[in-house]
Amino acid sequence: MATRNADLISSSRIFTTDSWADYLTFRFYPRQKIFIDSRNDFFWKEMSEQYLQVLGGQHGWEAVMKQYDFNAALVPSASALTSLLRLNRDWQVVDDDGRSILFRRLH
Repeated sequence: MATRNADLISSSRIFTTDSWADYLTFRFYPRQKIFIDSRNDFFWKEMSEQYLQVLGGQHGWEAVMKQYDFNAALVPSASALTSLLRLNRDWQVVDDDGRSILFRRLH
C-alpha cells in the first residue's frame, strides 16, 4: 500500500493507526506529517482521546478530522472509521488491499 501510493501518503496530512504511523514516519521521513504514533504517552491526553474518537467513529469524529485538516486516511478495513468514510461523500477510496484502505478527502 505504501509503495503503490507513496506520493499521496507522503505528501498528505494523514490519519492512520498509531502503529502504522510509526512505519510511515520511518519510510517517508522527513516529508511525512503524522497525527499520533505509538509514542502516544508523549502526546497530550486530549490528542490521545481524539485519536480514539476518530478511529472508533465516535460522535464528533468529523470535527476532529476537520480540526487537524486531514486530507487522507489509511485505516484498517474492519475499523468503524472505514465504514463511516465509505458513506461520506467528502471521502473517496484510493486503494484497498483487503487489510487496509486508503482514502483521500475530495473537498
